Amino acid sequence: MQHLLLLLSLFLLSISCFAQLTDQVTYDLKFDEIQCTPTSFCFEIQVKGAAGEGDFVIGSYTIALTYNTDAIRQPTYNPINFYNTTQDGGTAQECEIVAGIVYAPFELTSNSYSETVNPATWNVTSLLDTYFDGYECPVVDDTTWMPFGQVCFDIIDPNEEVNISFDTGLTILNKSDDTPSHIPGILSTIDNTPKDYACAPTCLPVSIIINN
Repeated sequence: MQHLLLLLSLFLLSISCFAQLTDQVTYDLKFDEIQCTPTSFCFEIQVKGAAGEGDFVIGSYTIALTYNTDAIRQPTYNPINFYNTTQDGGTAQECEIVAGIVYAPFELTSNSYSETVNPATWNVTSLLDTYFDGYECPVVDDTTWMPFGQVCFDIIDPNEEVNISFDTGLTILNKSDDTPSHIPGILSTIDNTPKDYACAPTCLPVSIIINN
């Protein structure tokens, strides 16, 4: 067993020498993959590096956004990357070291919202446990948008603008060593109404048969 652990340690050290991750980058955030029904409005929060930045990973983070409660309320969250929800009986994102050997870099993911004022605020926070050098995941680059997760709201009024924006005062993405922080670049907004995305109820065609 000790021999196996020694070989694994040497293997990890040799591979980690080839890691090419930028310590601090400027990143962009956007809302995409917008989906809706007559009662729900959903979208993904996505991240990538700004043009020309190197590959990077994210430590502990908080992403916060504001929204118009006259249009939407009561958000729920489904994580896709950068998460660990095992404390709630869920799952954890895992990074593979070698076949069959994995680890979970994040130790906790939680989200909450407050609708006592309008605009309201929602946030998701993940705490980093550790990264193994050379085996960090997910790795973000400057060409591919990577989703954090999907947020869904109940639609209150499809004719009201949702006014979804990132809260720059609360949003922070730590570096791989879990110190502050990567640099925010372009942060998108959603100013349309749910009705603009065809979320309002639609009428189905009705066939009328007249018997003579």
